[in-house]
Amino acid sequence: DFTIIYLGLAYSYEGDARAFPSGVAWVMLVLTLLDLVSRSKTNMGVLILRLLNPAGQEEGPARGIKVPAAKQIIAILWIFGFAVLLFVTGILPAVPIYAFVSMRFRSKLSFMLSASVATLITLAIYLLFGLALRINFYQGIFFEY
Repeated sequence: DFTIIYLGLAYSYEGDARAFPSGVAWVMLVLTLLDLVSRSKTNMGVLILRLLNPAGQEEGPARGIKVPAAKQIIAILWIFGFAVLLFVTGILPAVPIYAFVSMRFRSKLSFMLSASVATLITLAIYLLFGLALRINFYQGIFFEY
């Protein structure tokens, strides 16, 4: 299993370098176990499913609803478009563009709300990863130096 391999690799790092990858691996392991148990038809599985994913229950309102293939393809194309945007422009320009466009045109939110949330998302990413963690952002193929 990928999670166990990842956990083993995380513990091969020294001291502080292993803190983040091992934490991610442990969270992945717990979530994987919860997912496996929730898929079982046992009392514990049904309880976990009811508590953590009510929409996943067989009697839930979402069961039986068919999503047209065109909508599924459009959803995949949105993700593909975001991946291309990331590749071309880099992280900091791509995130607010995608957030704004998807909120404005897919969710039909107001211009101001879409722009505000896109700005806040970008600011949070920059403050957390750029300033606090000092991670260099991918610049994209057009802005690489």
